Amino acid sequence: MSLPFEALAKRATNLKRGGINALIQELLKRNAQILIGLQTNGQMYAGLRSDGSEIEPSYTRLTKQIKSEKGQPYDRVTLKDTGSFYKKTFIKLDPDGFEFDSADPKRDKLVAKYDEEIFGLTDQNKAAVASYIKGQLINEIKQRLI
Repeated sequence: MSLPFEALAKRATNLKRGGINALIQELLKRNAQILIGLQTNGQMYAGLRSDGSEIEPSYTRLTKQIKSEKGQPYDRVTLKDTGSFYKKTFIKLDPDGFEFDSADPKRDKLVAKYDEEIFGLTDQNKAAVASYIKGQLINEIKQRLI
């Protein structure tokens, strides 16, 4: 004879045995495009690095003129011209979370000029992502315990 909560206890034990970390990884993967959009079209386009500072150095006078002629922002460094760098940005998942990178050929040149801090989220955006993922995590756990 099984106890009334035996099945629930078994499902909870399975989640506890590494299932939570795997579930978080699954949610990050599922939301990768949203996170990449926050990184690129959110922060980079706003001219912000992951530490919240402005992406520096500023554009040269020539680049500002070219961007102005293209109708692109030139009052801040957006790292966006053709959109290739943004399109080739991706998330690398690891057991402790994730990090951003880009497969664009300009990646190393941009990092050399503007620093690795162009990748990553500001503290404010990290908190927003944590809250968003937490909500999904709670819903997934509820579904798996039912």
